[in-house]
Amino acid sequence: MGVYVDPLVMCPRSKRWPWPESCHLLADTPKELHAFAARIGLRHSWYQGLPHHSIPHYDLTAGVRARAVAAGAVELKTHAALGAAIGKAKADGRARAAIGKTRAGGRRRRKGGRRGR
Repeated sequence: MGVYVDPLVMCPRSKRWPWPESCHLLADTPKELHAFAARIGLRHSWYQGLPHHSIPHYDLTAGVRARAVAAGAVELKTHAALGAAIGKAKADGRARAAIGKTRAGGRRRRKGGRRGR
């Protein structure tokens, strides 16, 4: 199981996010991500996934990041390592999207998901 946390970064405070720093909890699969998040006490409603975000993740505060590392999450030391994880997830997502575009009988859907007229 691959679950990761990226480095903490400074972020602007807002009503929705009043903490000065944040990072992301990522995993090799959404199933692993949700299982690990539940294990460290994160609510599923905090999940940020596709299509609105480039990679499925949970935002973490510094304290929750420490909890995740203590529970076994791998610390990514640089954002380059995060880029590699994102690249893998995007490649996996493109493969899933290609499979989803094929209908029964091997015909592909029209762009935009419309059926034939």
